[in-house]
Amino acid sequence: MKTLLAALTLLLALAITACQKTYTAFSHNNGTDTTARTNGVDTAITPPVSGPLLTRVTSYWKDNAFSPEGPAQITDYAYDKAGFLIREALIGQPATLYKRDARERLTAIDHEGWSAYAHMHYINENSSQIAYALLSKDSVTKPDSMTFAYLNGRVAVIKNYVPDGDNMRLEWYQTTKYDARGNITQWQWYINNQYNSGCDYEYDDKINPYYQKDDARVYYGGAYVVSPNNVIKQHNHYPGPQDNPDYVTFTYVFNNDGKPATGLHAGTAIGTATERSIYYYQ
Repeated sequence: MKTLLAALTLLLALAITACQKTYTAFSHNNGTDTTARTNGVDTAITPPVSGPLLTRVTSYWKDNAFSPEGPAQITDYAYDKAGFLIREALIGQPATLYKRDARERLTAIDHEGWSAYAHMHYINENSSQIAYALLSKDSVTKPDSMTFAYLNGRVAVIKNYVPDGDNMRLEWYQTTKYDARGNITQWQWYINNQYNSGCDYEYDDKINPYYQKDDARVYYGGAYVVSPNNVIKQHNHYPGPQDNPDYVTFTYVFNNDGKPATGLHAGTAIGTATERSIYYYQ
């Protein structure tokens, strides 16, 4: 699973490659997103999952069922005194840093050794709902801007705007659905107002060791880190006359406290790569 999360981190890097560093905040109070940003029930920051925190994941890839496992890929995690994630590092790669304010709200996602970053701005100083995030890189004048719209206290729509002359243009948006426990059950991605791709998810009822309720990570991480339970099946969708039957299954062996000790994910197609992960806790 960690490699999937690394792939999502790479998606963030690609998204901010064309973004900017020096800026003044771009306002969305032009009637486009004001209602979406202020409606909904505000929610308090959810404390980390109970019990020992996840400190390391060691993963091994196989190209297919008949190939040997590759070398270990090790990811380490560090937390602040309250137990909130502040650093995630795949050994040999720049670390991802999660910066927080006094209320433990996620305010920035930085990458060691990079000039790229994402800064979150909240509806007000007491809210845990994000109004927008600014994505920046290098010394340019105006950043990409990502707005967050809420429904029943959860992120429902994320829109990404890019500079277009003196204006900002909607480039893509993502819709998200949840089950009663707060697990992401579906996301769909639209580019230039055209459906591009999506995923449906199924879950167990056990503790997800990656889980912390950081709304920004609905995009920067996805279902695997903002859902309280573990994904057991992912169905990938692509546009076309017939939906592609592209599934990924996840199986786990659990510790006595209900957290995964090991995990295995594999696609349904013959010859699909698999990943075996071992989870370590404090």
